[in-house]
Amino acid sequence: MPLVKKKYAALRLITFLSTGKVVIGNYPQNNISLWNLSGGQVIYSFISHEKPLSALVFSTDEKQLMTASMDFTIKLWDLEKQHLIKTFQDPNDLKYVPDS
Repeated sequence: MPLVKKKYAALRLITFLSTGKVVIGNYPQNNISLWNLSGGQVIYSFISHEKPLSALVFSTDEKQLMTASMDFTIKLWDLEKQHLIKTFQDPNDLKYVPDS
């Protein structure tokens, strides 16, 4: 059984975690799926934005995911608790805090 089935044929973004999992941003459904590469199954999937994704980036500890979209929003996700932490409507609201 292939990891990426027909309904995931239009992938927009893909990135890998050091834990052996992969995060896929899917178009046109605008969802994000976290896959277990060793077992080939979706761990969880959620609708992320109203329009297609334009970027995915992880926190250094890989516990949070930030997504940007063509709907002009940026969202911060908690991957462990599997929920949205915050939606940013204005990029000026983002603050960079380097790791200590």
